[in-house]
Amino acid sequence: MTRLDKASCLTYTGQTADALSYAAETLTSLTEPQRHGTIPLRGHEVLNALPRAQRTLPAARDLRDLLMLTTAQNQGASW
Repeated sequence: MTRLDKASCLTYTGQTADALSYAAETLTSLTEPQRHGTIPLRGHEVLNALPRAQRTLPAARDLRDLLMLTTAQNQGASW
């Protein structure tokens, strides 16, 4: 959670590339069970904090794809 908070702070200070890289690195370093709960929500907060034009950057798309995969895995685990 702290690492995703840092990514949010980087976003708010205009360090978009660093924020996206840090958030993606954080998510990929977690085990599948660790990616449950509020972790995907925090990742989406990082994306949503980006100015609209920056949400189309390749790194933003990569993070969005990673979050979608995480969400799909979480939904599959609960069935």
